Amino acid sequence: MGARYVWRIDDVTPGMERTRFRAFIDLFRRRGVVPLLGVVPENRDPALCRTPDDPAFWETLRTLGDQGAVEFAQHGYQHLSVTRRGPPSEFTGRPYAEQVEKIGRGQDILRREEIHTDIWMAPYHSFDEATLEALLSRGFRFVSDGAALYPFERRGLVFVPQQVWRPRRLPFGVLTVCLHTNDADDGFYRSVERFLESGARSIRFTEAAAAVARGVTERAANVAFAPAWRLLRWLGRRAAS
Repeated sequence: MGARYVWRIDDVTPGMERTRFRAFIDLFRRRGVVPLLGVVPENRDPALCRTPDDPAFWETLRTLGDQGAVEFAQHGYQHLSVTRRGPPSEFTGRPYAEQVEKIGRGQDILRREEIHTDIWMAPYHSFDEATLEALLSRGFRFVSDGAALYPFERRGLVFVPQQVWRPRRLPFGVLTVCLHTNDADDGFYRSVERFLESGARSIRFTEAAAAVARGVTERAANVAFAPAWRLLRWLGRRAAS
């Protein structure tokens, strides 16, 4: 079996760049692909405010969900980093009780808007053990993140790994492509379009989550992939600094 691809769109907010977001949604619909939308419940990150807030934002999301065109993940709470040193994070290093409260506030907002999900997407890809405990306490079952080639279980949660930020062909694995449509230009859009037209197999997040690595080969691939992936990311950051 060749590689399978999950597509996720981060930073879905009322003030996002809507024209490009809609273009990607239309592209995915034409190709029969169901992306995972990372919805920020109460955005306070000014970097994600690209346009005046769309008054039809929540209704648009509900319509897409009702049509089966998308799946939803809760993308943090306010998308605000609370770290003073090191990589940005909305949750890492904060007390467990604070994390539970923030996750719950975000849940309440989404539920009020009739957006129901048990999938978590951490802002800045950053979380700690307290975050995982908080997620479990709030009824989450799945996380879109992790350094692996196949979905895996940890601490009672199923992780569907997220490895790439643009389409890349691999011979095997379950790969999540993370898209930031706020910053996507025409060239990037065309690269995604060509990839979808190439015959690469795309699957829903929930389909990927049901295929946790249980075979010896898949588990071994996960063990081998994680340190290599972290090394490549470290080298990439060194080269960019």
